[in-house]
Amino acid sequence: MLVISAAAVLWVSQRPPRVERIAPATVAAGETVTVEGSGFGTEGRLAVDEVSVPAASIRRWTGQLIVFTVPQSMRSGLLRVHTRNGSSNPEFVTVAGDLPERVDDTGVEVASVEPETAAVGDLVVMSGEGFGPRSAMASLTLSAPDGDATLSASDPAVLVWSDREIRLVVPAAISPGMHRVVVNGADTSRDLTVEPLLAQRQLGDPRQFAVRMAVAAAGADEQLYTLLPLPPEFSEQPNTQLLRESSPSEPSMLGRAAVYRFQPPRPPESGEDTAGDGESAPQRIERVVLAERRSVRWTVESDHRSDILLEPWFRDAYRRYLDESDGVPVAAAEVVSLRRRIELSRPVYAIVRQIQATVIASLEPDVAGVDDPVAILASEEPPAASSRAYATLAVALARGSGVPARRHFGLVVDDTGQAIPHVWAEFFVPGIGWIPADPAVGDGMLTDRAASLVAFYGDDPATGTIGALDDRRVTLSVDGAGAARLFPLGGEVLPERSWAPGILRVERPARSIPEGVEIRWEPPVLFGWFD
Repeated sequence: MLVISAAAVLWVSQRPPRVERIAPATVAAGETVTVEGSGFGTEGRLAVDEVSVPAASIRRWTGQLIVFTVPQSMRSGLLRVHTRNGSSNPEFVTVAGDLPERVDDTGVEVASVEPETAAVGDLVVMSGEGFGPRSAMASLTLSAPDGDATLSASDPAVLVWSDREIRLVVPAAISPGMHRVVVNGADTSRDLTVEPLLAQRQLGDPRQFAVRMAVAAAGADEQLYTLLPLPPEFSEQPNTQLLRESSPSEPSMLGRAAVYRFQPPRPPESGEDTAGDGESAPQRIERVVLAERRSVRWTVESDHRSDILLEPWFRDAYRRYLDESDGVPVAAAEVVSLRRRIELSRPVYAIVRQIQATVIASLEPDVAGVDDPVAILASEEPPAASSRAYATLAVALARGSGVPARRHFGLVVDDTGQAIPHVWAEFFVPGIGWIPADPAVGDGMLTDRAASLVAFYGDDPATGTIGALDDRRVTLSVDGAGAARLFPLGGEVLPERSWAPGILRVERPARSIPEGVEIRWEPPVLFGWFD
């Protein structure tokens, strides 16, 4: 007689989903795909490289089967099923148009570029022939005297790439001015003029920082790995370089992270000091980088109305920064309730300013405050909020309002030179680009510890922190640029306060970390900064 306990049934019902098979494994836009496995439940989220498959594309969802139609915008990548019980193992799905295929530039002809003049965030349609398939080897270059900008056919800004048509949303990385259109290396004799930005940007003088990231592990073996972030580069944060590293192994690169492998314990030699009781001393891994930072100030001269936010092509291009990716609680009831107060018919920059004001009115600041804004808003006696809660709430309100937004995780320096983990936000404004904002500092956070930093924003930090960012901070990671898990079904250890979400962690292939392993994270240290 088979007896199944209630505890066993509960465990089975709460275990994370598992993907067993994807058919077909190579797909094209409009095709039907079947995902087979277990633990899917009755609802959840399907994502490829953490970009959600639109709910309208999902045709069936059961505990063992998900059927969906491939959206036009889907790229090749790791498919995962997310439910309330966790995330599944990743399985790679290939979009046929992404397969590397030799592209011949013979016969490339652009018959028209519409419109011939466009702003950042606008849709441009290039019609002609000979563009070839959308593959890893296809590219579009906008060439200008001050430098070329090359986009691969798989870039999110390229919405459509076929033999006769390319649809491009002008990215913020394209400088204003006239650009010659080059397809697959062939000069098409056609030009695209990018309009001047609807704002003036002023960069301050460069300031350099030496930033140290370190972790130590006692009882580690060769199955333990750590990922330390590589600071991302932006126009106001260029030229990061490695100053020093100390590790028992040579690192390898994974996206925006360096991966180090701990070594097996070495038995102590005769007469050698040990950590006690014959144990080996903890292994320590350290990485030090030099980061350059400039302050930035935007002066917005005019602004797009919010109609552009509703355009399907705009939402497609910035979908990564419009959904609940990166754990941003866009659909949380508390966030939706606040969002209803925002006037969405206003120009985009005005929406951003109202979001900043709404966040400041909803939270109280504390460097050591709570990170989860939903928990704060739902509390009858709301606790103080950390900078992460401020930035997360601002980004969630923006995404729910149709404004692309993302968080920056990094360090800010107080008046004594001490580096404090800090989180701030960026919003994409059509016609301008990515605009920074720091609602936590705008609400008085760091006033006692960094009065001169706060003074940078003028007499009213609540509004002065929109479109301006001081040079006393370094970005360690940004939403949308995290490193993939080394072992999706393995064990994982994160710092109590993650200064680089998605990148800073320790992993092991096995599902759990042995009890004898002790991980000690060292908070990021800015040990030298120079005028």
